[in-house]
Amino acid sequence: MQAIFKLLTGKKFTQQNSIEMDLKNTGKMKGDEVAQVYAHSIDGSIKVPINQLKRFQRITLLPGESKTLTFKIPASELSFYDIETNDFKTVPGKWEIQVGSSSKDIRLKKNVSIE
Repeated sequence: MQAIFKLLTGKKFTQQNSIEMDLKNTGKMKGDEVAQVYAHSIDGSIKVPINQLKRFQRITLLPGESKTLTFKIPASELSFYDIETNDFKTVPGKWEIQVGSSSKDIRLKKNVSIE
């Protein structure tokens, strides 16, 4: 399978983000793929998990078939519970959005920022 990844909202992550991914079966047989979207903090001020699974979708494609998958991930989903304020906090900084078939098979990456 071949994948093309687009972040539709530019380089700033907001509450209205869409991540679009084009998948094409380049093989000669019907195939399945589980597209997974991960978020990774590059320079966050607090420790966060290395790769956070945010969305996934299983797709079956016939030989030569292409499909576009769209995932909506608001910036608020990149928040963490702050024990000092007893509230969720969105950490500003640089994040890397990753797409792959597993956390060990990342095929596409794009850097974004949260302000």
